[in-house]
Amino acid sequence: MACHAINGNEAAAGRVGPDLTHFAERAMFAGYILPNDVEEGPDGAETVSAWLADPQAVKPGAQMPDLGLNDDQIDALVAYLATLK
Repeated sequence: MACHAINGNEAAAGRVGPDLTHFAERAMFAGYILPNDVEEGPDGAETVSAWLADPQAVKPGAQMPDLGLNDDQIDALVAYLATLK
């Protein structure tokens, strides 16, 4: 929440990372190099889930840090990102 902005969410007013307001509508993410499969939900969003689990393994040199998220947290984030239309 401190890194990314999401319009209409005052708690998400970050300025470091990309704006995630319409994340679910994007075809690609991570510098437009990774397919956005968030619409597949927690069980099918393999690319987004892998990114959230270990951004550096998916895109070496990425500015997003590894947040040490567990599987339940990743599933919850995928579900939330799918609502950002």
